[in-house]
Amino acid sequence: MALQASVTVLVENTVRARGMCGEHGLAFWIEWGERRLLYDTGQGLCLARNARKLRVDLASTDTVVFSHGHYDHTGGLGVVLDSGARPRICAHPAAFEPKLVQRADGQIQEIGLPAPVAERIHGEKLEVVHSEKITEIAKGLFVTGEIPKTTDFEAPSAAFLKDEQGTLDPLVDDQAVFFDTDEGLVILTGCAHAGIINTVRHVQSYLSGRRVHTIIGGMHLAGTPVSRLEATVRALEEIEPARIGPAHCTGIRATTRLWHDMPEAAVEAIVGSRWSYLVRS
Repeated sequence: MALQASVTVLVENTVRARGMCGEHGLAFWIEWGERRLLYDTGQGLCLARNARKLRVDLASTDTVVFSHGHYDHTGGLGVVLDSGARPRICAHPAAFEPKLVQRADGQIQEIGLPAPVAERIHGEKLEVVHSEKITEIAKGLFVTGEIPKTTDFEAPSAAFLKDEQGTLDPLVDDQAVFFDTDEGLVILTGCAHAGIINTVRHVQSYLSGRRVHTIIGGMHLAGTPVSRLEATVRALEEIEPARIGPAHCTGIRATTRLWHDMPEAAVEAIVGSRWSYLVRS
């Protein structure tokens, strides 16, 4: 019997519905049969409010997956714990390392896992699953682990650093969530720092022969050079997903371009967006 699943956007930059809020961040609520999982948690500013409005019971969360270690994807874990949930945490080990960014004005800022969140993970002795490679977190539901870099146009940003001495952070902790349905592969991304095409190809290599049905999430194309944007759009058109929902860090220019070039596939991925699936057994 096919498993029923759904994906709801709990946190994202954009919101239209009354009584909910948007923030620079991302969180997906995944209902997976009897399981309840969060893929990212946002910063923590809007998670509880949006969950109440969308009738999501955060206390039932059994697993939290971090797409990577940046604050806008991990900062809301405290909200989840305050609900009474004691989820296991699934993350690449590098998600817990120091993370900084150098802004355009030269200022260096910390953007990693907030200290209070790290303290609660350790202090409350939450189970931590290190996902350095593809890991099955529920039957048929996977995280990619570290994503191989195979394209020649998705180099890591030089703005992301490991320390104030300027050591480049390659963001090896970046990971996506994916699963297979009768219609094809569904891929959820937090920021796709590894490159959205690298991400999709990695999933395709694991489940060879399966078409990609859905790509939803951040694609980190805001402010990207035109050459990279052009190459990315061409590659996505070749992949031909039936549904593509650029969100969060994709940026207005790239989102507009995808909506223009892929009008039949493009969908909104904003607070409250929800999709249902029948998962292949």
